[in-house]
Amino acid sequence: MDAMEDYTPFTMVAPTDDSFLPKGKEKLKAQILDLRRQCKALSLVTQVKEEHRKLKCAVMEEKIARIVATKFSEEIKDPTRYKASEMKDVQQKILDQMMTATEARCVQEVIGYYRLCGRTTFNFNDQYHGIRLDTFYKQVYREPYYLLFRKDPIYKKKWAIEKHTIPLFIPLKHLEKTFLHDKEAFLRTLQDFLLAYVSRREQINEFVTWAESQTNIVDIETESRARSHLQFKIKTDAGELQVELRYDDLTADQPTETKIMVASGVEEYDFAHEESTFCSNKVMDAFNLLFG
Repeated sequence: MDAMEDYTPFTMVAPTDDSFLPKGKEKLKAQILDLRRQCKALSLVTQVKEEHRKLKCAVMEEKIARIVATKFSEEIKDPTRYKASEMKDVQQKILDQMMTATEARCVQEVIGYYRLCGRTTFNFNDQYHGIRLDTFYKQVYREPYYLLFRKDPIYKKKWAIEKHTIPLFIPLKHLEKTFLHDKEAFLRTLQDFLLAYVSRREQINEFVTWAESQTNIVDIETESRARSHLQFKIKTDAGELQVELRYDDLTADQPTETKIMVASGVEEYDFAHEESTFCSNKVMDAFNLLFG
């Protein structure tokens, strides 16, 4: 009976909401496992790409072998009628044809790779060294731009732009002076300007085309040359807002500054979140995020 009096009943404690959440070490282990899974998936993607490349090479080799056999059969109708010397001439002729075809194919492959990088080079009239800068938006090629550098027979490393199709609002002369001794840096920076311009233009055109059919969006204004400014008003349930996007950095395709002001109908409000959303997204993406 005394033992029963000393017994303290066990009381269950209800778990809190975070009782079953992983602690510090468990979280770290989970993150490591997740990273390992990502690395494994990336490795598998790399292996698939490599296998795809090998398969393309194998298919190409098979096609070349088939063409060789076809050409050989076309040239030699009856092998018993040809002398050994004539056979060598025919074989050499076929080989020359195949080398020409293969070389042309390789040139096309190289051009394709350069286009993926957005840049190709060429010679023009034996007087100019030309560079083509490709632009693209949403995985679609847009217009190319061209630079022609006059060749200096004495100073091989000296370069100067003789002709170009670069838009006038891009500070080409300033870039030339800034990167006088670094042509590669000059081309990279110039391409940043071009890609940003094309992206801004397509974004704004896309928005304006869509907005013109919307009754709640009015007074759309945009700068036509560099596409460095967009302004519009939107009618909301709370009143009318005026949105202004400015692209002061012409190497950027997102606004460097956004101002949202009350046009009518609502009290003063802090639009910091909305302005930040426009500055970190493409125009249509930001609009859909904020106004649906």
